[in-house]
Amino acid sequence: MASFTKSSIAYLNRFRGFSRDAKLFLLSMTVASVGGSIGWLMLNFYLESLGYSQSFIGGINALSALTMAVVGIPIGILSDHLPRKTALLLGAMFYIVGAAGVASWGTALPLMIFTVLSGVGAATISANSAPFMTEHSTTAQRTALFSVQAALTTATGFVGNLFGGHLPQMFANWLGVAAQDILPLQLTMGMVAALIVVALFPLLLLSDTRRAAQADDMANEGHPPQPVSAIAALLPRGDHANVGSIRSSRFVQMLLPSVFVGLGAGLTIPFLNLFVAGKFGISFGNLGLLFALSSLLTAAGMLLQPLLAERLGKVRSVVVVQSLSLPFLLMMGFSPFFPLVAVALLVRGMLMNMANPIYMAFCMEQLPPHKRATFAGAAEVVWSLTWAGSSAFSGWWRDRVGFEAGFNTEFALMMVFYAISTTMLYGFFVRPEKGKRMRAEF
Repeated sequence: MASFTKSSIAYLNRFRGFSRDAKLFLLSMTVASVGGSIGWLMLNFYLESLGYSQSFIGGINALSALTMAVVGIPIGILSDHLPRKTALLLGAMFYIVGAAGVASWGTALPLMIFTVLSGVGAATISANSAPFMTEHSTTAQRTALFSVQAALTTATGFVGNLFGGHLPQMFANWLGVAAQDILPLQLTMGMVAALIVVALFPLLLLSDTRRAAQADDMANEGHPPQPVSAIAALLPRGDHANVGSIRSSRFVQMLLPSVFVGLGAGLTIPFLNLFVAGKFGISFGNLGLLFALSSLLTAAGMLLQPLLAERLGKVRSVVVVQSLSLPFLLMMGFSPFFPLVAVALLVRGMLMNMANPIYMAFCMEQLPPHKRATFAGAAEVVWSLTWAGSSAFSGWWRDRVGFEAGFNTEFALMMVFYAISTTMLYGFFVRPEKGKRMRAEF
């Protein structure tokens, strides 16, 4: 107990040592996440109000992810040759234009074009976020910084979901129309772009120096980074001479579990708002409250996950929380009672999402500085391609077999994919370390 308390105090003390740039980055991502939460909550309802089918709604969700997949690696490679501040600002600008366009034009072609632009922006921000935090933190601070960033952006999802759930009704009362009409939902979507504009200002104040991590990285590397080819940049150190060995490389092992998480998540996560509202008739306001509570609980879990990681190890802690999420996923997808579904949605979301920053921190530590944005881009590609394929299938399948049968199939497949991902994490990273310890004892 004393050792746990001591480690907890040490963990809390790390927050005070974050650099000015790290704090500005946290502020920007926190504001942006409020807008992102509003967009996630209301986009599908906005598209429904425009008269689009489930297949088209699934296609729009897939298009955003597909865009991130197509541009992920090129943006990652390009970003490793740009100042992080410049890359983050460019990403934010693309996202603003895309979000404003989606809110302004309701016809199919403009919607698709602006969805692509917002996907380019999201991919740029995603490819540079983990490297930026790695380069503006020491090894001792890194796990805490990744977790705080994820927790803050998730906690502000509480504000975004709660506020976003009530915005359509507020605009509807002002306009004298129903909350489900196009204009209130269109104005709600416009708030997304407005909040990303606000998030630009902390990014403009970044100095983009990398002093916090330079000495740390040099000590770990033993030498400065050397230029490598685009193909070689995708491989871990030591594999450059043998591109054919990529299938057995640690780089690919770190990506593979995300393939199955993306396949599973894309089936249902983009459509949870439609699932809950359609199955139980929940209003926009109550739906926003439910997802707001989910964000708050997830943020609390993210702040606790580093303590679990310190006791169990980063990947072992990820395996534990992902395994615990499976029973709640079963309850969420198949229980006929809303209170049980609500509890399952809250707990499952917390368990799955609290693992993400710890796993990314683990992956960043396995790579030299000049490959981190490339890996982040590759991870975005893997996630986005699988998410896009599953999202497109999900909308098409529900149009084909109906609401209930469609979601039943998709939740069952999601459980299978999550179980495969968790098994891979254990087999790739936990069991080998366990074997090494056992051999060392004999």
